[in-house]
Amino acid sequence: MTSLIKFQLFMFTLFFSIAGSLGYWYQVGTLETVHITIDDKQRVTTGSESKYMVFTAQESFEDTDSFFHTKYNSSDLFGHLKVGCTYDISVYGKRIPFFNTYRNIVDILREESCS
Repeated sequence: MTSLIKFQLFMFTLFFSIAGSLGYWYQVGTLETVHITIDDKQRVTTGSESKYMVFTAQESFEDTDSFFHTKYNSSDLFGHLKVGCTYDISVYGKRIPFFNTYRNIVDILREESCS
């Protein structure tokens, strides 16, 4: 194997290691508990993609699967959430309107009340 191929392989591995680490630290480093009352919820479809959206008076959240949190039940979680109910939920991420990103719901920690 030539030294150029070894260098390219090293750079490829380094790049994906750094990218994976940043993704992991973003999801784990921004994890927090939020107290919400659900005003509305919808499944939003754009082209061939769809995601679940949960709307509150303070903020909008998405409900999508997450590899780093081993969350693969976004459909079940979305079905459990009811409009008018109050929950403590675990979320990660940042709301960045310019990039159209929302914090992602990881888990329902506690259901408090429904009106």
